Amino acid sequence: MTPASPLAVSVAPITSAPLRSRACRALGVTSETAVAVAKRMSWLENQVLVAVEGAPLGQVAWTADAARARRANSGRRRASIDARR
Repeated sequence: MTPASPLAVSVAPITSAPLRSRACRALGVTSETAVAVAKRMSWLENQVLVAVEGAPLGQVAWTADAARARRANSGRRRASIDARR
């Protein structure tokens, strides 16, 4: 049985850079254009990574609120324990 396309020959996991180069070769894209696109894609991936890692996703705020609530309640608990003695 022959593969459907030259891009589907590999069985091992492939990273994005070789996958892009194979796609450019199969589509007839020049190497200069492929390098320019690769640089722009790398820049874009880095920008997305910075945006995702830079924005708190709720865990930080929740943790801060929980810590604040524990501190507020710890005084009440101590007072309640002392009152029982």
